[in-house]
Amino acid sequence: MNIPTNTRIADSGAFARYYVASAPGDAGISIGCAMYAESQLAGRLLPFEIGILSDRLGKLYSTEQELEALSRYAGLLQVVEGSVTPRKVAELVHSGAIIARSSGRSEFGPRALGGRSILASPLRISSKTKLNSIKSRQEWRPVAPTVADVDFDTFFEGPRDSHFMSYVHKVREPFRGALPALGLPNESVRTQVLKREWDEYLFELLQELGSISGFPIICNTSLNTRGEPIVETPEDSILFLLRCSDVDYLLLGNKLIERASAPREISAQVVRLNPEAELSTIFVGGRLESKATLGTHKTALTFFDYERLLTLRTETLIEDALRYGDVSGNEASLSWLQKFIGERLLNVGPIEQ
Repeated sequence: MNIPTNTRIADSGAFARYYVASAPGDAGISIGCAMYAESQLAGRLLPFEIGILSDRLGKLYSTEQELEALSRYAGLLQVVEGSVTPRKVAELVHSGAIIARSSGRSEFGPRALGGRSILASPLRISSKTKLNSIKSRQEWRPVAPTVADVDFDTFFEGPRDSHFMSYVHKVREPFRGALPALGLPNESVRTQVLKREWDEYLFELLQELGSISGFPIICNTSLNTRGEPIVETPEDSILFLLRCSDVDYLLLGNKLIERASAPREISAQVVRLNPEAELSTIFVGGRLESKATLGTHKTALTFFDYERLLTLRTETLIEDALRYGDVSGNEASLSWLQKFIGERLLNVGPIEQ
C-alpha cells in the first residue's frame, strides 16, 4: 500500500517486472491461498506466471435486484433513462455533474476502480471541492484520475501497469494546469489505468470524454462517505444518492437516476423511524442538543429534525409526512425525507394490506 515505495521500485530498473496486487493487505492473503491451491491441483510448482488479475471480484447483482430496490424508493426517485449511453453520461460529467456509479461486480481491494465510484470532470476545480465535501476531506486533498490504457502515455508519466492505483504519476508538461481537479501542487497523481475488457462501459465513457473535451480522463473516488465502507448493494447505492446532495445522479447498472424534486407515486408508501434508531436530547452549556444514534453512527439534529422524527415513530403515509411543519413547499420536505431515509434513520416501504 506504500505508493511512493512501489513507484521507486518500479522505476529502479532492478526488476524486469514488478507486480503489486490489488489488495496487498490481509484480504489479499485469500487470493494467494487460492493461487497456491490451484497450483497444487494443477501439479505445477510455485512460483508460476499469472496475468494481471481484475479486481472486480465482488457479488454480481441482477437487473431484477436493481429494479426491486428502485421500486422500494419509487416515490423518492426519478429514472431519467433506463439505458443511458456512455455519450450521455460523458456530456453530463463534462457539464459538471457529479455521478455515483454502482455497476457490475464491486471491487475486492481498497481502491474504487469504477464498480463503486463517484465520477466527475477533472477539468473543473468544483469537482475537487464537491468530492472532498462528500468525503468530508480537507479541500487540498487530491482526487485520483482514471484513464484508458491506450491514452495513458499521452497524459501521464510513470509506471503504466497501474491498474489498481498502486503508483505515483506525473501529469505531462503540456497538460499541467488543464486538470485542476487532480493532484497536488507538484502535479503528482495516483492513476488507475483501465483496460477495455475489465469495464467496457467505463472505457467507452472515457473515450467519449476525449471526443468532447480532448481529455479522456475522469475523476474517480470511492462510493462512500467518511467512516463507512464502500457501497455494495443496489439499495446502498440508492440510499447514498438520497442523502448526498452534492451527487447529481446515480448510474445504477445502465440506469440513470436522480432524486425526485417533487412527490411522485407516494400513495402506496409509508415512512417510519428505524426501530433501531434512538433519539435523545441533552443540555450542553445551557443549550439543548439533539442527536440520533443508529449503531455506532451518530447524527446531530436540529430541534425541528428531532420533533419531526418523533412524529414518525409510527408508520405514516409519506404524503402526510410531507405536510408536517411544512413552511416552504413539499420539495423542501421531500429533501428532508430523502436525507434521513438515506441515512437509514427512516425506513420506507409499501402500505401493509
